[in-house]
Amino acid sequence: MGELPTDLDVDAAVELLFTTVLGLRVRERAGHDPERLATAIDVAIRALGPTPTTPS
Repeated sequence: MGELPTDLDVDAAVELLFTTVLGLRVRERAGHDPERLATAIDVAIRALGPTPTTPS
């Protein structure tokens, strides 16, 4: 599984995730496509650091 970068700005990451969650809640209530919302979640998580690797 991947790890967060040691130089990650934790406060900024919290703000990103909090804002993303609030936006997703609004979009879900407005009837937006769940697949597109899931894609937004994936992008937000990838923005936090490197892509997790699959154990060999």
